[in-house]
Amino acid sequence: MTLRFDNRTIIITGAGSGLGEVYARLLASRGAAVVIVDLGENAEKVAASIGADGGKAVSVIGSVSDQTTAKAAVDAALSNYGSLDGLINNAGVGWERPFMEDSMEDLRLLMDVHYFGTVNMTRAVWPVMEKAGYGRILNITSANIFGMEGWAGYAAAKAANFSLGRSLALEGRASGIKVNNLAPAALTPMLVDNVKQPEILASVQFAKPELVGPAAAYLVHESVPFTGHTLFSAAGLVADILIGTTQGQTDPDLTIEKVAEFVTGTEMHENLKIQKSTIEQTTEGLVTTK
Repeated sequence: MTLRFDNRTIIITGAGSGLGEVYARLLASRGAAVVIVDLGENAEKVAASIGADGGKAVSVIGSVSDQTTAKAAVDAALSNYGSLDGLINNAGVGWERPFMEDSMEDLRLLMDVHYFGTVNMTRAVWPVMEKAGYGRILNITSANIFGMEGWAGYAAAKAANFSLGRSLALEGRASGIKVNNLAPAALTPMLVDNVKQPEILASVQFAKPELVGPAAAYLVHESVPFTGHTLFSAAGLVADILIGTTQGQTDPDLTIEKVAEFVTGTEMHENLKIQKSTIEQTTEGLVTTK
């Protein structure tokens, strides 16, 4: 069965180049009308190219950190295509730099684009999707959330998107809005221009951006069965990223010394449980202490 996006309109931010462009071209080739949001004229060029190939695309030029850009994207979707069904929060900036060499302005920029850009776009599309009783939102996070030297600010901003997506997935269930996350790894211009560690560049030499597109597209398809999931995709690999807790140990008379003993013991790392929400994790812990 071929998965198509006919009669669906999807906004993709940062789609003037890189992975965002890959997502836009793939979705358009499967019948979606796409709204391409980016800073400069590349957005217009990609939209024109998709149109020349027989697809449906319009462009919106602006920064996702500006709420007016988000409103313009929603207006473009509704005025041109009459619907708004999906959003891929892909726009981002990044660089490799020691944490203490980043200025506060640098760190705020990362949050403004990655996190608050995602917030702006999501808040703009949410009421439309809520009214329609249907929506698909994809937050682009990163494998850097596991920690990576030289990328602390970037990783923190991407981790914010990760947690935002998981929480919104819970809020959107009653309205038919599914929210998932994707952590892609690909040899993109941003990576080539900013990564200084040769072993990292070597590890992604075969990670073509086009191989990430299918996972992103599936996560905004009407048939996606889950919400609140995070997938990792690179070089043709698709895998789940999970949050879990171990069984741990409980003691109603807990002391600092006992904590030291527990966390260094092998028993602490047994019986992994995958958690779907904060409530699930905390209530599980409370049950075991009764």
